[in-house]
Amino acid sequence: MGSATSDEASLSLFRRRMAAAALIWTVVVGGSLVTAMQAQHRQSVELAINEARASFNKDMSFRLWATSHGGVYVPPDDTTPPNPYLSHLAERDVLTTSGKKLTLMNPAYMLRQMAEGYSPLFGAKSHITSLKLRNPHNAPDAWETAALKRLDAGEEEVSEVVDTDGEPSLRLIRPMMVVQGCLKCHSDQGYKVGDVRGGLTVTVALKTYLDAGRRQQDGLLVAHGAIWLLGIVGIGIGWREGRRHIRRQAAAVVALGESEERFRVIFELAAVGIANIDESGRLTAVNDQLCQITGYSREELQSRTMSEITHPEDRDGDARQYLDLRAGLVNCITMEKRYVRKDGKVVWVKRMTSAAQPADGGPPHFITVVEDIQLRKEAEAGMQRSLEELTRSNTELSRFAFVASHDLQEPLRTVISYSQLLERRLAGRLDGPESELLAFMVDGARRMRELVRDLLDYSRANAQIAPFRPVSMDEVVRTALNNLGALIEETGASVTVAPLPLVEADQIQMLTLIENLLGNAFKFHHPDRPPVVGIEAETHDGEVLFSVTDNGLGIDPAYRDDIFVIFKRLHTAAAYPGTGIGLALCKRMVERHHGHIWVDPAPGGGSVFRFTLPAADPAQPKADLTPAGATTF
Repeated sequence: MGSATSDEASLSLFRRRMAAAALIWTVVVGGSLVTAMQAQHRQSVELAINEARASFNKDMSFRLWATSHGGVYVPPDDTTPPNPYLSHLAERDVLTTSGKKLTLMNPAYMLRQMAEGYSPLFGAKSHITSLKLRNPHNAPDAWETAALKRLDAGEEEVSEVVDTDGEPSLRLIRPMMVVQGCLKCHSDQGYKVGDVRGGLTVTVALKTYLDAGRRQQDGLLVAHGAIWLLGIVGIGIGWREGRRHIRRQAAAVVALGESEERFRVIFELAAVGIANIDESGRLTAVNDQLCQITGYSREELQSRTMSEITHPEDRDGDARQYLDLRAGLVNCITMEKRYVRKDGKVVWVKRMTSAAQPADGGPPHFITVVEDIQLRKEAEAGMQRSLEELTRSNTELSRFAFVASHDLQEPLRTVISYSQLLERRLAGRLDGPESELLAFMVDGARRMRELVRDLLDYSRANAQIAPFRPVSMDEVVRTALNNLGALIEETGASVTVAPLPLVEADQIQMLTLIENLLGNAFKFHHPDRPPVVGIEAETHDGEVLFSVTDNGLGIDPAYRDDIFVIFKRLHTAAAYPGTGIGLALCKRMVERHHGHIWVDPAPGGGSVFRFTLPAADPAQPKADLTPAGATTF
């Protein structure tokens, strides 16, 4: 009976060890597969970036060569007509001594013609562009506009993987600097040598690279799957042989030897570092991968303790966790720490350690799996630096807009006051054209005041003016309709409002948001019918989706993103008043509340503006925006 109990205890202990080995092996193989596939994908993108850089260098070499020669004269034809944007140059068109007519092609003209006519020969597509255009053909798209601003801010290169016609592409843009030869054609634009003239965009199709990468990833998957299966099979065989060892004492030595050999093969072929550590912390066995991570040979590692290769600043926490592991308070410890390599360099690793108690009752030892995460740490550090720089840049930009808008208000008030005073004093004393000019001046000053006020609101949109608290959107809408009463009466508008929930928000910004959306619905109504607006909301998983539907002019789907860009207008100021800041301000306020805003076409014509806001806890005290005598429309 005692022997049977001992065998069952040994079998149970052995079963736990095999389960731990299977888990470690799965983690090791899975970690290796994920790391290899991520590295392969990065390599595919990097190859595309290198192709884009090579194409950029080719185009830029051609531009600098052409610039150094002041352009090239060619016979004009239908393909190469005289450049109308060089008409300010006296020698744009010349005659040779034989009477042959030639026209000047400046570097931008040549680059554009080369990109349009011969890009299939190079694979990559090039586009020369600028924020300060002379030729509308070089106008930037939305991505290039954002990238050019980053280049103007000092970045040397901007690249991104984007979707182009349903296929992934790598877009890269670098700045074109003004050299002496550029001033021949662009000196009248105020450029000087060393300025950023614009940028050259190179677009490379990623499909070929990604397809090749996927084939390699399929190979990695098959190889890792085979290795993992081999390991699991080995562990399964070890379990079977171990069980036979316990139950059949006669075959114990042979079965144990085979199991140890199989585990040794797994240990040596692992794609991550693995080490066995005794109770004193000394490394008693290590594999080749751990040697590669630390830079030490197997003999050098086995003469050291884990503490000796650990960065001094990480040793205290390491010791505390080992005490918990020895005491049995935890089964496994996982930590990210730094090792000091033999060459003195510091490498970040992720280490998983578990305790193992020998069956013969000897002192416990530890099994450690070490993964090199240096590249991941460097990427995280780079992302943190980029985030800090972006935060600093946005703060400075908001501060500049606030100060500029605030300081412009006082001189504008003076201009408006004296213009109106002059208009009253000269009423009836001026002829038609002079009176019209004075009216233009007064109207322009008023529009400038509106623009400055809207800019000031836009710069304040992300400021923590008031803490978020529960806000009744029913009360916000009632107050907004009351404030817009004159416009409602003027346009004959009707508004239907469904019951609206509480949101966690800044109540003043909510009022500004609703007034902007309703004001747009009233202002941009269809000329053949009065505006009809509906407001409703749905709550899902702690988030409220609002919909503001109108029967107005509608918005072309091609401009659904553009309308939220500051100063972007789809109509002239003469047709519809405004500064082009309202919807950009709405977007900024919604995003400050961690929401999103977009527009969809409404059934039967018009638009539906949708935005999300965080739902509020109704148990919290709410803000009250309803003024005395507010009217419900």
